[in-house]
Amino acid sequence: MTGKRALITCLSLVLCLAGLPLLAQEGPVASAWAAAPPAIDGRDADWQDVQLLKDPVSGAQYAVKNDGRNLYLMFFFSDPAARSTVDATGMYVYYTLDGKRSKDLGVHFVRKDLSANELIKSLEKDGEVLTEQQKAEMRKNPSYIVFMADTINKRKLPSPKDPSAKTEKPAFRFAPKERAVVFEFRIPLSRVNHPAGIGAQPGQKITLGFEWGGMTREMIAAQMARRAEQSTQAASRAGSMESALNEGDERVDVKEGPSDYRPDKRAKKHSFWVDVTLATGGQ
Repeated sequence: MTGKRALITCLSLVLCLAGLPLLAQEGPVASAWAAAPPAIDGRDADWQDVQLLKDPVSGAQYAVKNDGRNLYLMFFFSDPAARSTVDATGMYVYYTLDGKRSKDLGVHFVRKDLSANELIKSLEKDGEVLTEQQKAEMRKNPSYIVFMADTINKRKLPSPKDPSAKTEKPAFRFAPKERAVVFEFRIPLSRVNHPAGIGAQPGQKITLGFEWGGMTREMIAAQMARRAEQSTQAASRAGSMESALNEGDERVDVKEGPSDYRPDKRAKKHSFWVDVTLATGGQ
């Protein structure tokens, strides 16, 4: 498994994507029919014929497709402020069938660095059956970059089982495009065999919510550790200053104390909702 850290800077490339003008979304989104399923590889080659939409608040640019089995999403980030902490927090995609904006059902797409044992545990939790030989082979590498799709199912809705039905798992990838980055997502329409399925059919209306950025537990822990370190340094510097002043040394720089805390601009949280009408075959 491999991964790339994408670099993003300017907004000027967006009009080049798909060769189509960018539209600010107003009203329901009409999903495009996917005659062939897009390759979930973080590239825009399968989206050249789809109109890009833009959320006016977050600045996120996106497109929507579906076929009879899956919903496909593409996000294009060229503005660092819009991308925010998507690398750290991942993308939350929520969905409802009643038009409400509920976060009870969805998928959390996130890239993680896992140890071999953590990866084995994650795969087995997702239903994979691994032999001891496969586990031993996996443990030859100390760590893996994994593109994870964690199911959000606060309602504990059941997932019917049908061995004859072929349901693809949720998936995502991202990749750099010149000075921007492209994200692609796949979510099954059916809930049969997978609890992350939307439970919708082509032609049906659904409501989608997207959320990324904000402070993760890891970011909060790192911030607290930095503050603790700054506090220790401040106490040490205060002691040095007091000692120097007692000795008559007036050259101590009072600006040597810990710098004032500044919120991480990358920690801004972004979210928006859209109503989507799923396409039917050939449309």
